Amino acid sequence: MMFPLRNARRSGFTLMELLVTIFILVAITVIALGVAAPDTQQRRLREAARQVELYLHRARSRAQELGRPVGVLVVPYRPNPTAPAANYALQLFTVEVPEPYVAGSPTAPVYIVRVETNPPAGSPKYFVLGVTDPGWQKLVRQGDLVRLNQQGPWHQILGSVDSNGNGFPGVDAQGYLDYPFWVVRMSWAGSSDVLGPERQFPYRAKDRLTQGVVVLRYPRPNAQTFTAAEPLELPQGVVIDLPRSGVALPNGATINAVPGMFIGFSAAGQPFAIRNGQLLQGHVFLLVGLVERVADGTNLSEPGTYWVGVNGRTGQITTAINAGGNNPLQAMQYILQWDSEGGN
Repeated sequence: MMFPLRNARRSGFTLMELLVTIFILVAITVIALGVAAPDTQQRRLREAARQVELYLHRARSRAQELGRPVGVLVVPYRPNPTAPAANYALQLFTVEVPEPYVAGSPTAPVYIVRVETNPPAGSPKYFVLGVTDPGWQKLVRQGDLVRLNQQGPWHQILGSVDSNGNGFPGVDAQGYLDYPFWVVRMSWAGSSDVLGPERQFPYRAKDRLTQGVVVLRYPRPNAQTFTAAEPLELPQGVVIDLPRSGVALPNGATINAVPGMFIGFSAAGQPFAIRNGQLLQGHVFLLVGLVERVADGTNLSEPGTYWVGVNGRTGQITTAINAGGNNPLQAMQYILQWDSEGGN
């Protein structure tokens, strides 16, 4: 028996009903993604900050294990070797500082050749060291730091000259010194008074340094100084904001981390930083933020990014969310409070 087709009832949805349903699903998805995106972004920032904190902890532990300095090199991003450095870092590297070099003995003394406290305008105050021990060759380089008589501040080696005072900067293609007369920039930075007021240089020409000198060979990224530890790759879009990271000095000033910085730990776990060849001691702070917010500074001014801090006195490392503001010192009060609280 056949039923008339014109009387059959149709099942399912009309085209209009399907379109309305699809529109509603799309709208719900868009709203859900809009709500979830900030949470995903926040998780990436929080996880990146924890990774940075753990990476610093490992370097500190490694220094205590080896009995010599180990640290983390914060390297500005470059899309290629010839491109200018960006104001942010995507990678961190664990670096073992080479063993310090000690020069000077009764048979091979180190002495002061010249002291220049009134250089021409634009030139730094400097002194010249005469090193008779030949062991420095292919060990000491431009930018390394030297301490006289194994005490007092660290001074930066600018280069070398020959016995007639000629040949500056006197370095080879790898930066190693050519001559036994080292030209050294005077530093007035003591261990507890970095970049503090000037003090009278305690040596004069012809003074013999009876305790010799200690050279802290500046860590450089190469196969000899990198450890077996893998570099830390930050999550996509997350960076170390270098202009808002740096060191808070005891005198209240701050020095930012442009163009990169080495965060080191001594054998005892005490922290220090080296930036542009200058040894700095104070609270170290890194701002973990978003790459698109580096240029306008909103990684600092807007809340939600993260600080990773190293207490300059205790060596303690911690992470905290950024509360926002325009002053790094105000935004990272949790680090500065460690000084009075004795560390966390």
